[in-house]
Amino acid sequence: MATVATASTTIPASRLHGHHDRPSMVSVGTIIWLSSELMFFAALFASYFTIRAVSPELWAQSTEKLDVPYAAVNTTILVLSSATCQLGVFAAERGQVGRSGSMFYLTTGFHALHVTGGLIAFLFVLGRTFMARRFTHEQAVSAIVVSYYWHFVDVVWIGLFATIYLIK
Repeated sequence: MATVATASTTIPASRLHGHHDRPSMVSVGTIIWLSSELMFFAALFASYFTIRAVSPELWAQSTEKLDVPYAAVNTTILVLSSATCQLGVFAAERGQVGRSGSMFYLTTGFHALHVTGGLIAFLFVLGRTFMARRFTHEQAVSAIVVSYYWHFVDVVWIGLFATIYLIK
């Protein structure tokens, strides 16, 4: 942890701007919220294992469709992103302001938010179609509109890819 020396004492950088020994209320609130999220995912895991125990034949035929190498690559990327996130936290605690690489993360991260939004929109289209029990004109229009958005996200990614990875 970085420290700042004053005339008589050394003050940790994290306490320079009004921080005291009590935890931040934002930190406490975040921990409480994450605890509720943990309970939500615990219920999902419990449901998964319960249904898997009751219907083992469903999993026997469906697990062969899983692409383990693809999921492993994505898992590795996720875990490594957590490591880089923590490096940023350490830099913030030291009071070290770094601006290198931030545009890369800003642009690709903002694009990832748009991809997530598109995937959610696809889920809504699928859900509406499933609830209607048939593919109506309204579902077709929804699918077309979501496809416009998805094509837009693709075109933006091609521009980002060319800008970031190809143009020297």
